[in-house]
Amino acid sequence: MSAVDKSGRVADRSIVRALGWMPGLRLDIREQAGIIVAIAAHDGVHRIDDRGHLHLPLAVRRWCRLAAGDRVLFAADRAAGVLVAYPLAVLDRLLADAPVAAAGGEAA
Repeated sequence: MSAVDKSGRVADRSIVRALGWMPGLRLDIREQAGIIVAIAAHDGVHRIDDRGHLHLPLAVRRWCRLAAGDRVLFAADRAAGVLVAYPLAVLDRLLADAPVAAAGGEAA
């Protein structure tokens, strides 16, 4: 988990390093159902900055209703080179039915 600052910068660089992403790498960053997905792309508009930080674009932060200081859960698929960020509101939604499903019931 890491917080997003007012400019969309993710302070924790460990997830970027885990993917082997280096400064200057171009990225395609999109929002899908409130989840942020980033992949390396030669024609990507976004990039890892000179200090190795990921910056989430303003449009994506607005779509996900992320404000400065909000925390997101990052998950990486190293083999596929995909980074996924789950805002807490999305995690709440995804986990809302977990107790029911664990008890053998159907999710709403």
